Amino acid sequence: MGLYFSLAFLYSFFCFIVSFFTYKPLYGKIDGVLKFQSEAVLYRDYRIDLSEIKSINFHFVDYKGQKVFIRNSYFNQTKSQGVNNSFEYTDLQGETFEIFFQLANSEGHKNLEHLIDHYFRIGKISHQRRHEL
Repeated sequence: MGLYFSLAFLYSFFCFIVSFFTYKPLYGKIDGVLKFQSEAVLYRDYRIDLSEIKSINFHFVDYKGQKVFIRNSYFNQTKSQGVNNSFEYTDLQGETFEIFFQLANSEGHKNLEHLIDHYFRIGKISHQRRHEL
């Protein structure tokens, strides 16, 4: 009986330690590269000119490797894939599009600060949203 509990404890401890080095599953695939420029946004083979965009919004939620704690579970994966971030834009016809992207690290969104400021100056991002970002 003591051997059974010892083995169960060792197995649980092993699973707990392994969970620190694993990522949440990625449901889908990362397809294409999203590039932000001062006059356009490039996605796959598409060029979206800022002159064709009415408004822009960013959502920075997570980054690759961010620790994720799942309540009531010690054995689920505990690192994020960093793909819950999105670039949302509304075109001149009023149609809204959202493109999700991956942030490689916790400082990844800071690389976009100068472009976010530029988008604010040309009226694509509101004053309030600029300060939230």
